[in-house]
Amino acid sequence: MMVGGTSSLSGAEQQLLAPLLVRASDHHPWPSVIGGGRAGYWGGKDIDITRVEPETVVEVAADRGSSTAVGALTTFVRPRPDLRPGDTAWPR
Repeated sequence: MMVGGTSSLSGAEQQLLAPLLVRASDHHPWPSVIGGGRAGYWGGKDIDITRVEPETVVEVAADRGSSTAVGALTTFVRPRPDLRPGDTAWPR
C-alpha cells in the first residue's frame, strides 16, 4: 500500500537505504510510473518509481502543521532494522 511520499533523499541517505531494499518482482501490483497529481506533489508531473518489496521499515517525520492528511509529504529520518512491516501501524 502506498500511503505517501518523502522528500528527495540525499546521496548519503540513498547509500544508506540501497543495500536494505530488494527490487520487486515483475508481478508487483504497483505501477512503475505514478502521476504526480495523484499525490498532489511535483506539479502534476509523472514520477518514475523503483518498486521494491515491502520488507524495509523506515522512520519518517511529518510536518503536521501544513497538513493533517495521510499521504502528506514526509522527511526520511532513518532506517528501522529493528522493525518488520507487521510491527507498524500501516497498512491497516
